[in-house]
Amino acid sequence: MTPMRFGLVWLTIGVLAAACGEAPTTATTPQLVDSPSPVASASPTPAAQPFVLSGSGSKVTAKVAITKGTYTIAWTAKPNGYFGVTGKNLDSGDGGTIINEIAPTTGSTLFDASGGTYVFQVEGSGLTWSLTFTPLK
Repeated sequence: MTPMRFGLVWLTIGVLAAACGEAPTTATTPQLVDSPSPVASASPTPAAQPFVLSGSGSKVTAKVAITKGTYTIAWTAKPNGYFGVTGKNLDSGDGGTIINEIAPTTGSTLFDASGGTYVFQVEGSGLTWSLTFTPLK
């Protein structure tokens, strides 16, 4: 198409667009559209999971992160001797005696965790023991 015919085509398009009430355009420019801001959503608090601490003899357990809540602690200790467990929240400093028994023994007790990092001091010279923490639903 020659430049003259090209110009006539655009002139014709412009006249038709004006007749329809529209302004003629020669190019389409992309328009920016505001997108909605991302909405912050709260992550759900992870549910407390059961866990087991076990060993032999007297020791301080490794640090364990415990979610806030009430737990049942089921224990076993054998063969014979004193079995005691105290717990301490390293974040708050709270702590106290949890178990005070003579082995062989099995049993359970409730434990209210305020949430945070805990250690447990187990007294049980010559004993093999386990502590199973199960959150109450």
